[in-house]
Amino acid sequence: QGKLRTVGGDAAGFDLIADLKTGAIYVLDITQQAYAEIGFPRDKSDTASGESPQDLVIEVEDTGPKVLGYSTRRYRIYEDSNLIREITTTDELNMEFDFMRAMEGLEEAFQEFSPAENFGELSLLYRQVRGVPLIDIQYYPNGLDVLRATKVERTKLKPGEFLPPKNYAKKEMRNLSENGTGADPAEKPSTAP
Repeated sequence: QGKLRTVGGDAAGFDLIADLKTGAIYVLDITQQAYAEIGFPRDKSDTASGESPQDLVIEVEDTGPKVLGYSTRRYRIYEDSNLIREITTTDELNMEFDFMRAMEGLEEAFQEFSPAENFGELSLLYRQVRGVPLIDIQYYPNGLDVLRATKVERTKLKPGEFLPPKNYAKKEMRNLSENGTGADPAEKPSTAP
């Protein structure tokens, strides 16, 4: 269906809904029972070079560890020889859209609120990652952020599952960070499948 939703909130209490067909992204603030809507950036793949920048390197391990019974491929992204991200994906789940291109679009949308210096360079690398991510580890100087799929199930969802709850108030994105946690919702909500 080209739709994505996280459930249970990330560490800051935010969930995410993305509809790739309509171009809508909703950031849900569970604590405030509020949401913000931002636009999904239009596909710019026709203007992007397929070459990786020299200070960023991607290594591909064609046979990664089995995860939840699925065969995987592991991608490691290095910046200046330092491992910054490790993504383990599978091609065995039949999705109706390119999951990593969707993730790239979400990260691009968040650049307006929390810009990353090397986003353009990283996006070129993300385009080389294929499949549905089952493990996504981001390495930071002060720790790491791990997203891990714990279950894969097929279930019928109602269209309303991909809209903000009716009792949630609409707010500007910058106002969602005022929930008392001090967290910034633009710091990439969890997007585990």
